Amino acid sequence: MPPLRPALGAPQHVCTSHGPETQGTTRWTTETYGGQQIGDLDFGHPGTIVYFETLVQHLVQNYPTLDGVHLDFIRYGDQAYGYNAVSLDRFRRVHGLPANYRPTPADGLWSAWRRDRVTELVRRVYIRTKAFDPTIEVSAATITWGGIGSYNESDWPNSAAYRTVFQDWRSWLAEGIIDFAVPMHYFEEGNARSQAWYDGWIAWDHNHTGRRAIVPGVGAWLNTDLQVIHQINKALRPNENGQRLAGVALYSYNEPLAGTTFERRRTFMDQLKTSEFALPAAAPDWPWIVNPTTGHLQGIAIVGDTILSDYKVSLLKDGQWVRDIPTSYDGWYGTIDLEPGAYSIYIENPLTSESVQHEVIIEVGRVTNGP
Repeated sequence: MPPLRPALGAPQHVCTSHGPETQGTTRWTTETYGGQQIGDLDFGHPGTIVYFETLVQHLVQNYPTLDGVHLDFIRYGDQAYGYNAVSLDRFRRVHGLPANYRPTPADGLWSAWRRDRVTELVRRVYIRTKAFDPTIEVSAATITWGGIGSYNESDWPNSAAYRTVFQDWRSWLAEGIIDFAVPMHYFEEGNARSQAWYDGWIAWDHNHTGRRAIVPGVGAWLNTDLQVIHQINKALRPNENGQRLAGVALYSYNEPLAGTTFERRRTFMDQLKTSEFALPAAAPDWPWIVNPTTGHLQGIAIVGDTILSDYKVSLLKDGQWVRDIPTSYDGWYGTIDLEPGAYSIYIENPLTSESVQHEVIIEVGRVTNGP
């Protein structure tokens, strides 16, 4: 094994071989608006997408009893992140911008670009995982820093998830490209402002499960035993419309209450067994998994010998437009929850106007591979 470089780590590690000290297109990691190199992989670099997909595919193909894939930190670290040179070049090309154009962190088009790159990876992971085994669940830990006004739909663009770290998990649930979200509601019950944030987000969760489900995360290590139980109760009880959330997740089982010791942890677990969890909790049977009524689609957009990267294809049914589907850097496209039946995929090269149309059949519970 090659020797370690203390500042970098193992030479074969992705954050060494494609990290901040590498140059040009070899660098997959991100950069700040001010030019600081950051060790986080950048979602706008194709190498990141390939690497991440390879990791997930290794898991689902080599661990036959795998139940699910959980995505943590599936976001940018800050609004000023995302300035990888390759991602910037793609952004400029798509929008016809000058080669020296450097958008500010709050630029609307640039923010949408980064948000779409995170969503694109989530969509690819979801569809490709379901293509291998539709019963494997895909979930994500999601950001809920602070509050968002009155917690109405119109407040979502002001959330830290959407505006600051480009993690549009509300749209992931609405589209259905995760099976459930675990929003990290890590708030102190004993602090009035923090408690209001927790209560507001729980109310939001009840009304924004979309096509899928939400399992709220409780910041157990921040609270006393009674406060943790109180937050669990608020997460599990139905709202005024009778809507229930799918469960609750404690962060963390190693430190399930403030001031955890081995003895206090054991006592608290026994306390949970006689209160909120007096009955065994059954793993949920998600209806879209155990009794699906729709199918999914993926393919590569090619016209002649040209791959249409960062563009779109159009989906039609009975000659009527259904939706446009964005393509990735490699021409990949994917969409989910289509009614079964025959569809047409229309692909046009925007530079030459040359086009092709392909016919596909969507089957219930399966991922159809288009051309």
